[in-house]
Amino acid sequence: MKKKLINILWIIVGNFILAVGVSAFILPYGILSGGIAGFAVATESIFHIEKEFIINGFILTAFLLGVLILGKQFAAKTIVSSIAYPILLTIVKAHMPLIVVDEAIASFYGGAICGVGLGIVMRCGASTGGMDVILLILNKLFHLKVSSAVLLLDTCIAVLGFFTCGIASVLIGYIAIIATSFMVNKVLSFDSDGNKAVKIFSDKYEEINTRIHQEINRGTTIEQVHGGYTKESKMMIYCVVKSEQYMKLIQLIDEIDSSAFVITTNAVEAKGEGFDYVFSKT
Repeated sequence: MKKKLINILWIIVGNFILAVGVSAFILPYGILSGGIAGFAVATESIFHIEKEFIINGFILTAFLLGVLILGKQFAAKTIVSSIAYPILLTIVKAHMPLIVVDEAIASFYGGAICGVGLGIVMRCGASTGGMDVILLILNKLFHLKVSSAVLLLDTCIAVLGFFTCGIASVLIGYIAIIATSFMVNKVLSFDSDGNKAVKIFSDKYEEINTRIHQEINRGTTIEQVHGGYTKESKMMIYCVVKSEQYMKLIQLIDEIDSSAFVITTNAVEAKGEGFDYVFSKT
């Protein structure tokens, strides 16, 4: 119970930091960032509604769609953010003074701060709601890889922003997108020592294996192993992931089989396809 409360507290902290980044830089300067904030900036001139109202309405709609399509497990992991973020955004924006800086600087710092907030929420195994929900829905309905879905949605926002805000806003917005991605990876890999070698024992190994390929884009090895005590045969998945992908892998396993047995070790060195390979000259 204590662990759950601490987890919820960190999710709220992450959403607060996200609200600060959006309120201080993204919304005041109309930064065409990725995700729901960028969508709000791109569509404000179409709907003629305040950007924060677009964000709040989108989060609520996405949450309801997520419950209908993705089920109760999704709701449990998203409800805290879906409630906390709109409230925090409204409060923070009402009290946030205008920070006068160049647009490019606002884009960089807004993206970086949002990346920290998103990273904290993701480290807790939770979702921030909004565009995250759309990514999961696209993955479930069309088996679209999450990485491909992110590229598709950000491209759609950029194209929409091109027509409503102009090419300069699109180019400045990409500074925020890059800064956000960088900081999310840094937070997810914080206090993490290199790549992770993971052994997964689960009766639902086939589903776990498929989703590792689709959502994390990593290869796997499946072996049949025998219990020394029980003498039972089980299938084991062996997978090496980058440190920033590890929390996503654990979240994925827990979502499919919360009773799965997982062993994780640091991979001192990983070379080959998908990992760095250093060639030595002789």
